[in-house]
Amino acid sequence: MGKRIADHTPDSDFIANKDIVDVAAPPREPITTGQNHTSPGNISFAPDQSLVAPRARCIRLRVAPHDVLPEGVLVHLASTTPASPSRSPSPDPAHQQRRCIQIVRQWITKPNKFGVWREYYSQPSVIPDLDRSLQTFQTGRSLVMQPLSLQPPTLQEALGPFPNYSTYLHARWLWQNESGTISAATNQNFINTVLRDKEFKPEDVVDICFTTLRSKVAEFQPSPFLESDGWKESEVQIKVPLGPQKGDQIFPSSAKLGVPGLHHRSIVDVIKRVLSTDRNVLQYHFHPFRQYAVPPGSPPSIPPQRVVDDIYNSDAMIKEYENLQRSPREPGCNFERVILALQFWSDATQLANFGSAKLWPVYMYFGNQPKWARSRSDMHSCHDIAHIPSLPESFQDFVCEQRGYPADARLKTHCRHELFHQVWCILLDKKFVKAYKHGILVVFPDGSLRRVYLRIVTYSADYPEKVIIATIRNLGTCLCPRCLVKWHEIRKLGLKADGKLRQLTRRVDDEKRRLLVKKARKFIYKDRKRVGSTWVEALLGSTSLVPTKNAFSTRLHELGFDYFQMLCSDFMHEVELGEWKGILIHLIRMLHALGGDSISKLDERKIPPFGRDTIRKFIYNVSELKQLAARDFEDILQCAIPAFEGLFPEPIDCKIQELLFVLADWHSLAKLRLHTDSTLGQLEAATRVLGQE
Repeated sequence: MGKRIADHTPDSDFIANKDIVDVAAPPREPITTGQNHTSPGNISFAPDQSLVAPRARCIRLRVAPHDVLPEGVLVHLASTTPASPSRSPSPDPAHQQRRCIQIVRQWITKPNKFGVWREYYSQPSVIPDLDRSLQTFQTGRSLVMQPLSLQPPTLQEALGPFPNYSTYLHARWLWQNESGTISAATNQNFINTVLRDKEFKPEDVVDICFTTLRSKVAEFQPSPFLESDGWKESEVQIKVPLGPQKGDQIFPSSAKLGVPGLHHRSIVDVIKRVLSTDRNVLQYHFHPFRQYAVPPGSPPSIPPQRVVDDIYNSDAMIKEYENLQRSPREPGCNFERVILALQFWSDATQLANFGSAKLWPVYMYFGNQPKWARSRSDMHSCHDIAHIPSLPESFQDFVCEQRGYPADARLKTHCRHELFHQVWCILLDKKFVKAYKHGILVVFPDGSLRRVYLRIVTYSADYPEKVIIATIRNLGTCLCPRCLVKWHEIRKLGLKADGKLRQLTRRVDDEKRRLLVKKARKFIYKDRKRVGSTWVEALLGSTSLVPTKNAFSTRLHELGFDYFQMLCSDFMHEVELGEWKGILIHLIRMLHALGGDSISKLDERKIPPFGRDTIRKFIYNVSELKQLAARDFEDILQCAIPAFEGLFPEPIDCKIQELLFVLADWHSLAKLRLHTDSTLGQLEAATRVLGQE
């Protein structure tokens, strides 16, 4: 449980038994300026107010010394900062005659022994990790975390196929005593376990056929979607465009298709339940901060470096938090306002090697929770939100019944996009939009009451799903979900011109995009144009858009949300199971083309595992690539340089060694769990070299 920081005012001192640090008050001379500053972290009065800052007394704050974690909190006033980059504007000499107060609402933690300190936007009510120890980060039986308290199932859900509790009691005794003989002990057991039960009612079992009941019990399959846990089953309605009429056929321009099997629950209800019952919420970071570091012993000329290691110290999270704090409060509400960062994942999964069983889950994490905790199963940090159904197998029969001829591939793809976004329209309901705009009041496990505002920060998916989320064409002319870079411009990867181009051509959810989609849908649903017609291509082809109304844009664009910005890189699918897997397969094919014993030499070069989690044991023959997970491809990349060395003739072998080194170097930098300004510069340089390779 984090340490709560007491409120400080110039007229009250906070005296603790631990170390005391006196922070000198600012000088009497006021800060003068002629501008009304609105920069983050600053509050200023109007320029026409002539005010003089009063003399303030020293404020005593508690310092909680630790070896590694932040050590206490210091008030950062306008004239004091521990060498961190200042965001305060400089005074304007031309307006020295106008005086006003400028209050810099920054709180700075004391640097730890690694020279890392934090800069908060304002005084945080809780800093969760001030009292952490190394045992907190250990995994094992010694660490016991309180699980999330779920609602118990209802009686009917617990009974399953049994119509009532009396039938369950009688059937349990009957099937446990089927030896054929009833002894006195068996009879007494029946009296004790069945007849003397307070809930047993003889009239409930009079008309029960236990032979039929036994067959129902054998066939019963309990559902994992319990109503007591908030799960619902709904039917998704989509409009299927039927296209132009042929000959004498007469049919409508579109038809509604109901897709059953959507299992979902309210996002807001899940959030309320977690925030109010899960004790792990006390370790969430609801006050984002910037981190800076100056290594101990560094000369004063070395500027501090920015340190980023999680969502709650990223620029996007800090910007959202500062915008919220500067926005007007809800009428009559003076509670603390915080942001809950939502992270969504979805991944369609084939459940069996044989058959068509498929699962398409949508699950949610909270970015306020540290990532070391999100990755642990005992923290119960993953929350199922929905399971998206697929188009029914009778889809072609439905289309033929409506218009007389089947659907082509473009129409089926369009209907899949429509189904996905209709599901998200159901998930992003009015309750979610209201919580996004006005927040929700939640009583936290420590008894504090806060108004929580929801913000979607990331949505992770592989590329085929990412294009569905972004409502763009799969591998179209502009194939990137975040920018309008074209196919022939990908070769500029890593160059400065490429970075500028991606910034200049960023995809934006603006009125122009929505108007193009609206016109394209009018052509399809009213004018009976085909989904892949030249009319639609003329509107959407240049930017690779598709004629589907985006659910995130429909629900949240009026609140300033741009859904293109939530799409983040999926390293596992795009790199380890994408580019690197393709390169590895190509190298193995080259060895097969060379002939000889090169493949057997590759398999003979055994590399022992390193630790339990760094490099695990490979399969016996790597060249066969059988049953490999993403972590296996990652380990193969780390060991690929010595494994492939000397298997190709020169100068090809030298080029392949360079390529493998560049890939491994870039991969190691991209997967760092903590980045600084210098490591980001190294990653940018490595990306430039990777593009040249």
